[in-house]
Amino acid sequence: METSTYYIAIYQVVVAAMSAGFLSDRFGRRRVAIALSIVHVCASFLTFGAKFVGSLQLYLAARFFVGGSVHAVWATMFVHCMETSVKSKRALITCIVCYGK
Repeated sequence: METSTYYIAIYQVVVAAMSAGFLSDRFGRRRVAIALSIVHVCASFLTFGAKFVGSLQLYLAARFFVGGSVHAVWATMFVHCMETSVKSKRALITCIVCYGK
């Protein structure tokens, strides 16, 4: 079980990173970040509901979308911050976004 969950997690990160870049270039970073945030909230509720239904398949599918949407939103917002920041402050903003305060 642990091995399959690990491979699902790695696959979702790759799919999310590739699709987020394409979608944000095509439709805009803000729209994609908002849409993926909505996907994240819905998938989080499905993850919670899968506990009561007792479906492992629903749980894994919901976790796939939760993890994928988080990585996609992070990548999209990181690029958005870099594009909208002042060129001289980009290194500082990168450190703040990646490592916190």
